[in-house]
Amino acid sequence: MAMAVATAVTLSYRRSRTTSRDWSISNSVPVVIDKLAEPVVINIGGKKYETFEHTLNQFPNTLLGNPEKRKRYFDEKNNEYFFDRHRSSFTAILYYYQSGGLLERPLHVSNDIFLEELNFFQLTDEIQKENEEAACEEEENGDVEVEEEELPENKTLRAIWMLFEHPSSSPQAKVLAIFSLVIIMISIVIFCVETMPVLDDSVPEKRNGTVIQPAERGKNKRIFFVINAICSSWFTFEYVIRLIASPNKIGFLKGVLNILDLLSILPFYVTLTVPEESARNIDILRVMRVIRVCRIFKLTRHSKGLHVLGKTLYASVNELIMLMLFLVIGVVLFASAAYYAEEETNHEEFPSIPAAFWWAVVTMTTVGYGDVSPKTTPGKSCFLKLLLMKFSTT
Repeated sequence: MAMAVATAVTLSYRRSRTTSRDWSISNSVPVVIDKLAEPVVINIGGKKYETFEHTLNQFPNTLLGNPEKRKRYFDEKNNEYFFDRHRSSFTAILYYYQSGGLLERPLHVSNDIFLEELNFFQLTDEIQKENEEAACEEEENGDVEVEEEELPENKTLRAIWMLFEHPSSSPQAKVLAIFSLVIIMISIVIFCVETMPVLDDSVPEKRNGTVIQPAERGKNKRIFFVINAICSSWFTFEYVIRLIASPNKIGFLKGVLNILDLLSILPFYVTLTVPEESARNIDILRVMRVIRVCRIFKLTRHSKGLHVLGKTLYASVNELIMLMLFLVIGVVLFASAAYYAEEETNHEEFPSIPAAFWWAVVTMTTVGYGDVSPKTTPGKSCFLKLLLMKFSTT
């Protein structure tokens, strides 16, 4: 069997990590609880290791994980399994079982030796594929425990909760989910279309130098208002019903999607209560209209793919923060260098370091609008260094 082994090979496995022990037999105190918890002694070229039976049984298709395969290596006199193999490699192999599927080649062990040991202990790609398929079968058969969702105790509230939260629970729930999805799409379309100048009939239209008064001023605006009122009424009704039926009111209010739902509802009621009389009120109304874009996040409630994407971003938040930190460092560094390089000859495009941030950002993100560019030789050298650093990290 062929298996490519890199300098640091890391293989993942579906199952969770299992607590195990790995120490010299001379310092161990065996504790026998049951058959699976019995210590297993493994002698590798004179060096003894000890682990648990259930730790090895996580991967039943491997040599150590299958009692039938490894029994021919059992030394009854010493009550241990003896393998005349490479000791340094076995430390990583045993950790593979202890960690639940993480395999990393020791730096001082060559690729050929480590590959030979993997083949002997049957830790090849084919064997691991079989292990993953076995784990999938266990999950499908219900062997893996799944945390049950909290449901309302009241029968009526439970039925309402299932109707609004689980579209696959019944045909009625599926129809309701489709209806809600249509309302969300209509709301998003209206949010975008109402900003088109051609549909703005509140001001006169100019054609070929002639001012044309609309037949009925404000008609389209009233139509958009009615559609928004219908959509917002449905969103409000849905939010209130789900809040009433929720088994955990505090948890419901703290949910990210529920907060976004509330933000998508509030702007409509704020626009009803705030008169458009002062410039300050107009600014408030503009902010409220922008917040209405949160309605697009309601689509995530009806898409498992978007749910997975959100969880992926949440799990990668540390890496995203590091990426942003790297971007900020590069922007500040090269914007400062470009400003001092262009200060005298190109002061219009680089009047200050914060103004040079824009040039650094569009360059590092490889957008390159070209609206701002260095003119001097030192400034162009900063540009080249910035590009080289960007391409070296992608």
